[in-house]
Amino acid sequence: MRQQTRWISCLIACVSLTLASGCSRFDKNWKEAGQQDFPESGMAGRWMGTWTSEADGHSGELKCLVTDLDGGAYRAAFRSKFGGMFRFDHTTTLYAVNLRGMWTFEGSEDLGLFAGGVYTYKGKAGSNKFFATYKSRKDEGNFEMYRVKKDDPPKEKEKKGFKLW
Repeated sequence: MRQQTRWISCLIACVSLTLASGCSRFDKNWKEAGQQDFPESGMAGRWMGTWTSEADGHSGELKCLVTDLDGGAYRAAFRSKFGGMFRFDHTTTLYAVNLRGMWTFEGSEDLGLFAGGVYTYKGKAGSNKFFATYKSRKDEGNFEMYRVKKDDPPKEKEKKGFKLW
């Protein structure tokens, strides 16, 4: 029995390492976008910061790759990290309007029953700051991010004092 438990533990560890080490489409797209210059007048580009749940206080790292669609629509591909080791990738369409250099946007996406169902997003983005709130049936919170420029090394965002403008 003891040997069987060790074998199962070893198998679980190997599978976990294999899954954790794989390169995802998000990773590939993020790296490729790092070679491009995105105009600060738009929302498109790489964004990095944190998400925070107001429902339970959990928080984690957040990356977002925004690509311009047409007619004020943007594709936002998010990677959220939580629990120090888990990650969740999802994509949504954000519909934005630019008023005096400030983008105001909203969108919604069904992330599935396991992830909490339908999430709605509302927020603002300026040239270098991105702030949004999210809400679902069981959770609500916010995203605070800054723009990551071409070949910028990752920066640590100060948890306190984050101001949109």
